[in-house]
Amino acid sequence: IRLTPIYLEYLKVDAALDAAKKDLDGSNAGPAQIRTALERRFDIEDIRSIRSRDVSVERSSNGYLVNAKYEGRAPFLGNIYLVMDFDKSVEVVR
Repeated sequence: IRLTPIYLEYLKVDAALDAAKKDLDGSNAGPAQIRTALERRFDIEDIRSIRSRDVSVERSSNGYLVNAKYEGRAPFLGNIYLVMDFDKSVEVVR
């Protein structure tokens, strides 16, 4: 039950990356435009685990590879935490 909010937020991150890819494919967008689009989506969806500046945007052969890699933590007992690692990538085609 403690991991459910963390996983639901990951689903929002996943949807935000997919939507940004859909919007920016073929628009010749650069890294700044990609980050701006992600920042808007993260604000709308109230995503707090990751920020647009934490998302890596690297040049690839067809455009840019956008990678959101982060971890979510939930308290379990005392100073013991449950940790989930997330890694989602999409390629924005130029």
